[in-house]
Amino acid sequence: MSHAEFHSNWSATALARTLFLETDIDLAAPHAIRIYQQPQNNADAHVKAALAVSHHPQRFLPYVAVEPDLGPDAGRRLIDRELDSIPGAVGMTLHLAADEPSPRFRLDDEGAVFPLLEHAQQRGIKTVAVHHAAWAGLAPTEPHHLRALDSAAKAFPQLSFETALPTHPNAAAAVTALATRTNVHFRLESVTGLLMNQPAEFERVLCGVLRLTGPGRLLYSDACMVTHSQPILRRLVSLQLSDDACARYDLKKLTHTDKRMILGENYARIIGFDLSAAKDRIIRDRFAEERDRSGRWEPYLNWRSEFRGSAVRASRQLAANGGRQQPLATSRSNTTHPNSRPVEGRSYAIGH
Repeated sequence: MSHAEFHSNWSATALARTLFLETDIDLAAPHAIRIYQQPQNNADAHVKAALAVSHHPQRFLPYVAVEPDLGPDAGRRLIDRELDSIPGAVGMTLHLAADEPSPRFRLDDEGAVFPLLEHAQQRGIKTVAVHHAAWAGLAPTEPHHLRALDSAAKAFPQLSFETALPTHPNAAAAVTALATRTNVHFRLESVTGLLMNQPAEFERVLCGVLRLTGPGRLLYSDACMVTHSQPILRRLVSLQLSDDACARYDLKKLTHTDKRMILGENYARIIGFDLSAAKDRIIRDRFAEERDRSGRWEPYLNWRSEFRGSAVRASRQLAANGGRQQPLATSRSNTTHPNSRPVEGRSYAIGH
C-alpha cells in the first residue's frame, strides 16, 4: 500500500470486508484502541467498533471501552451507556495510560480501576482486554506493569484478563508470576512482527510462555488493520517448533489441537461462546456467499478501493477473471486448514 492509502481513515465496512473477504478469519473482536498523540482518532475508533458490530452482529464480538482517568463514577456511567448501545458485549477494553498531564494509573489501583472492574463484572462482562498502550510518539510507560495485572487477576478471579504477550527478556519474571493466574491470557498481536520477520525470536518468546502455561492461555490476535491478517494466519497455521526449541524448553511439537485452541477455542471458552451456533450464523451470510463466488480477495483490495472513492478496481478485476477473484492461495470455499475447526469447508479463526 502507498503511504497515503495506509494512513487513510478506513471505515467499519472496509474493516469487515478486509477481514471476511480477504482472509480466512471468520469472527473478530474489535477493540477501540486509544492512539496517543493522535486524539482526533480516538472517538472515531469507538464509532467504528459500534458500527461493525451493529452491521455484522454474526461476525463481530462486541467490547465496551473505558479509561480510568474518567473517574469511577463517570467510568461506570460510560460502561452502562456502551452496554445499552451495544447489546451482548462480551468484553471490555481498559486503557491504563493517560496523556500528560492526566494522572497515571495501574491495574491494581483500588480507587480508580477496581471499581470499573467490579462494575463490568456485575454487568456481565466476561473478559477485560488490558491495553498497555498503543502509542505513536511519547506516552507514559510506568502504568504498564505486569505485576499490577497479577494483583488484579487475583482480586477478580471470575474475570478473564487479556494482555499482549510480553516480548522483552526482562518481563520473564512477571510472566512466570502470571502463569499461576489461570484467568490471565496472552494475545499474540505484539509478536506478529516477529512471526513474520524474526521467526527465531518469535519461537523464543512463544516457547517461554508455552513452557509455563501450555497452549490453553494463548489467544490469536493480529491487530488488523495495522497488519493484514492472512499472511500472519497462514504462517501461524504452518508453524512448528524446532527440535532445538523443544529440547531447550522441554516442549512437544505443536499439534492440530494446540493450534485450534490458539486460533479460537481458548477465546470461546473464556467468554462462554458457542462455536457451533456461530458457524450456523455465518455459513450463508453475505461474506460467505461472496467468498463462494469469488474466492479470497487480494490483500487490501477493499481498503484501496474505498480510498479511491469507489469499488471500480474490485469490479474490473472480477470482470477480468470472468466473475471470479483470482485467489492468492487455495480458496477458503474449498479447503479446510488441517488444524482448524471446519465450517462447511471453511477454516475457523477468531481475530482480535
